[in-house]
Amino acid sequence: MDARTIVVLEGDDTGQELLEESLRLLAPGVTGIELELPRFDLSLESRRSTRNGVVHEAAAAIREHGLGIKAATITPEGRDDVGSPNRILREEIGGQVIVRTGRRIPGVVPLGGVHAPISVVRMAVGDAYGAKEWREGSGDDEVAYRTERIERRICRAVAEFAFRQAERTGAKVFGGPKYTVSPTYEGMQGKDVANPMAMVLAAAALLSHSDEECERAGRAIREACLETVADGTRTADLGGYSATSEFTDEVIRRTRTKLDVWSTL
Repeated sequence: MDARTIVVLEGDDTGQELLEESLRLLAPGVTGIELELPRFDLSLESRRSTRNGVVHEAAAAIREHGLGIKAATITPEGRDDVGSPNRILREEIGGQVIVRTGRRIPGVVPLGGVHAPISVVRMAVGDAYGAKEWREGSGDDEVAYRTERIERRICRAVAEFAFRQAERTGAKVFGGPKYTVSPTYEGMQGKDVANPMAMVLAAAALLSHSDEECERAGRAIREACLETVADGTRTADLGGYSATSEFTDEVIRRTRTKLDVWSTL
């Protein structure tokens, strides 16, 4: 793995907007670290024009370098369209299990009084991503069909990971379906109002998989992000009034301060 190369997968609409905010945190002027950030345009327009060729190129780059950060992308619904880039990426890098852990945000009261972190574990390939869909007939007699491919090997890998994760953290395992949708970003495109926290924390997490200097920078970004929210600088979805870029500006300021202070210790 090339510890100081992060493959950047560009996306669509608000997804791309938030990706650019996270990349601001990875700039040498913030972390003091020179990173290589090869970029691949995975916007819907680019995927269509290359017939997903750019997605395969991005997957090869991730296999080569080991780390990547991806913006949200539009999955078109037409069966003859380019489909989901996530499916291609997961299959080509050998991903089987997806883990997403939600944690309490300092200063934000959780819904339903739930304070413990919740991890969602699900399969990364097969299921809806491997579904075949078709229609027969016309008019009122038209019938839509859908099949799904679910492999026992993948299901077992996901289940075993979930129980191992629960054993390590003292948690319980609950089972349920996951419905795949085609996301859009109506009403938020380019308005500087979306919450960039998830992408900022994703960037910090990537640095934690690198060398000691990068790991320290990742810790600084993560702490600065959570402290920014705790001190009241929040986007509208968290009850605040800050714009997307204003939130990132404050995280950058705090990150620089932390790294400066730590360097003197």
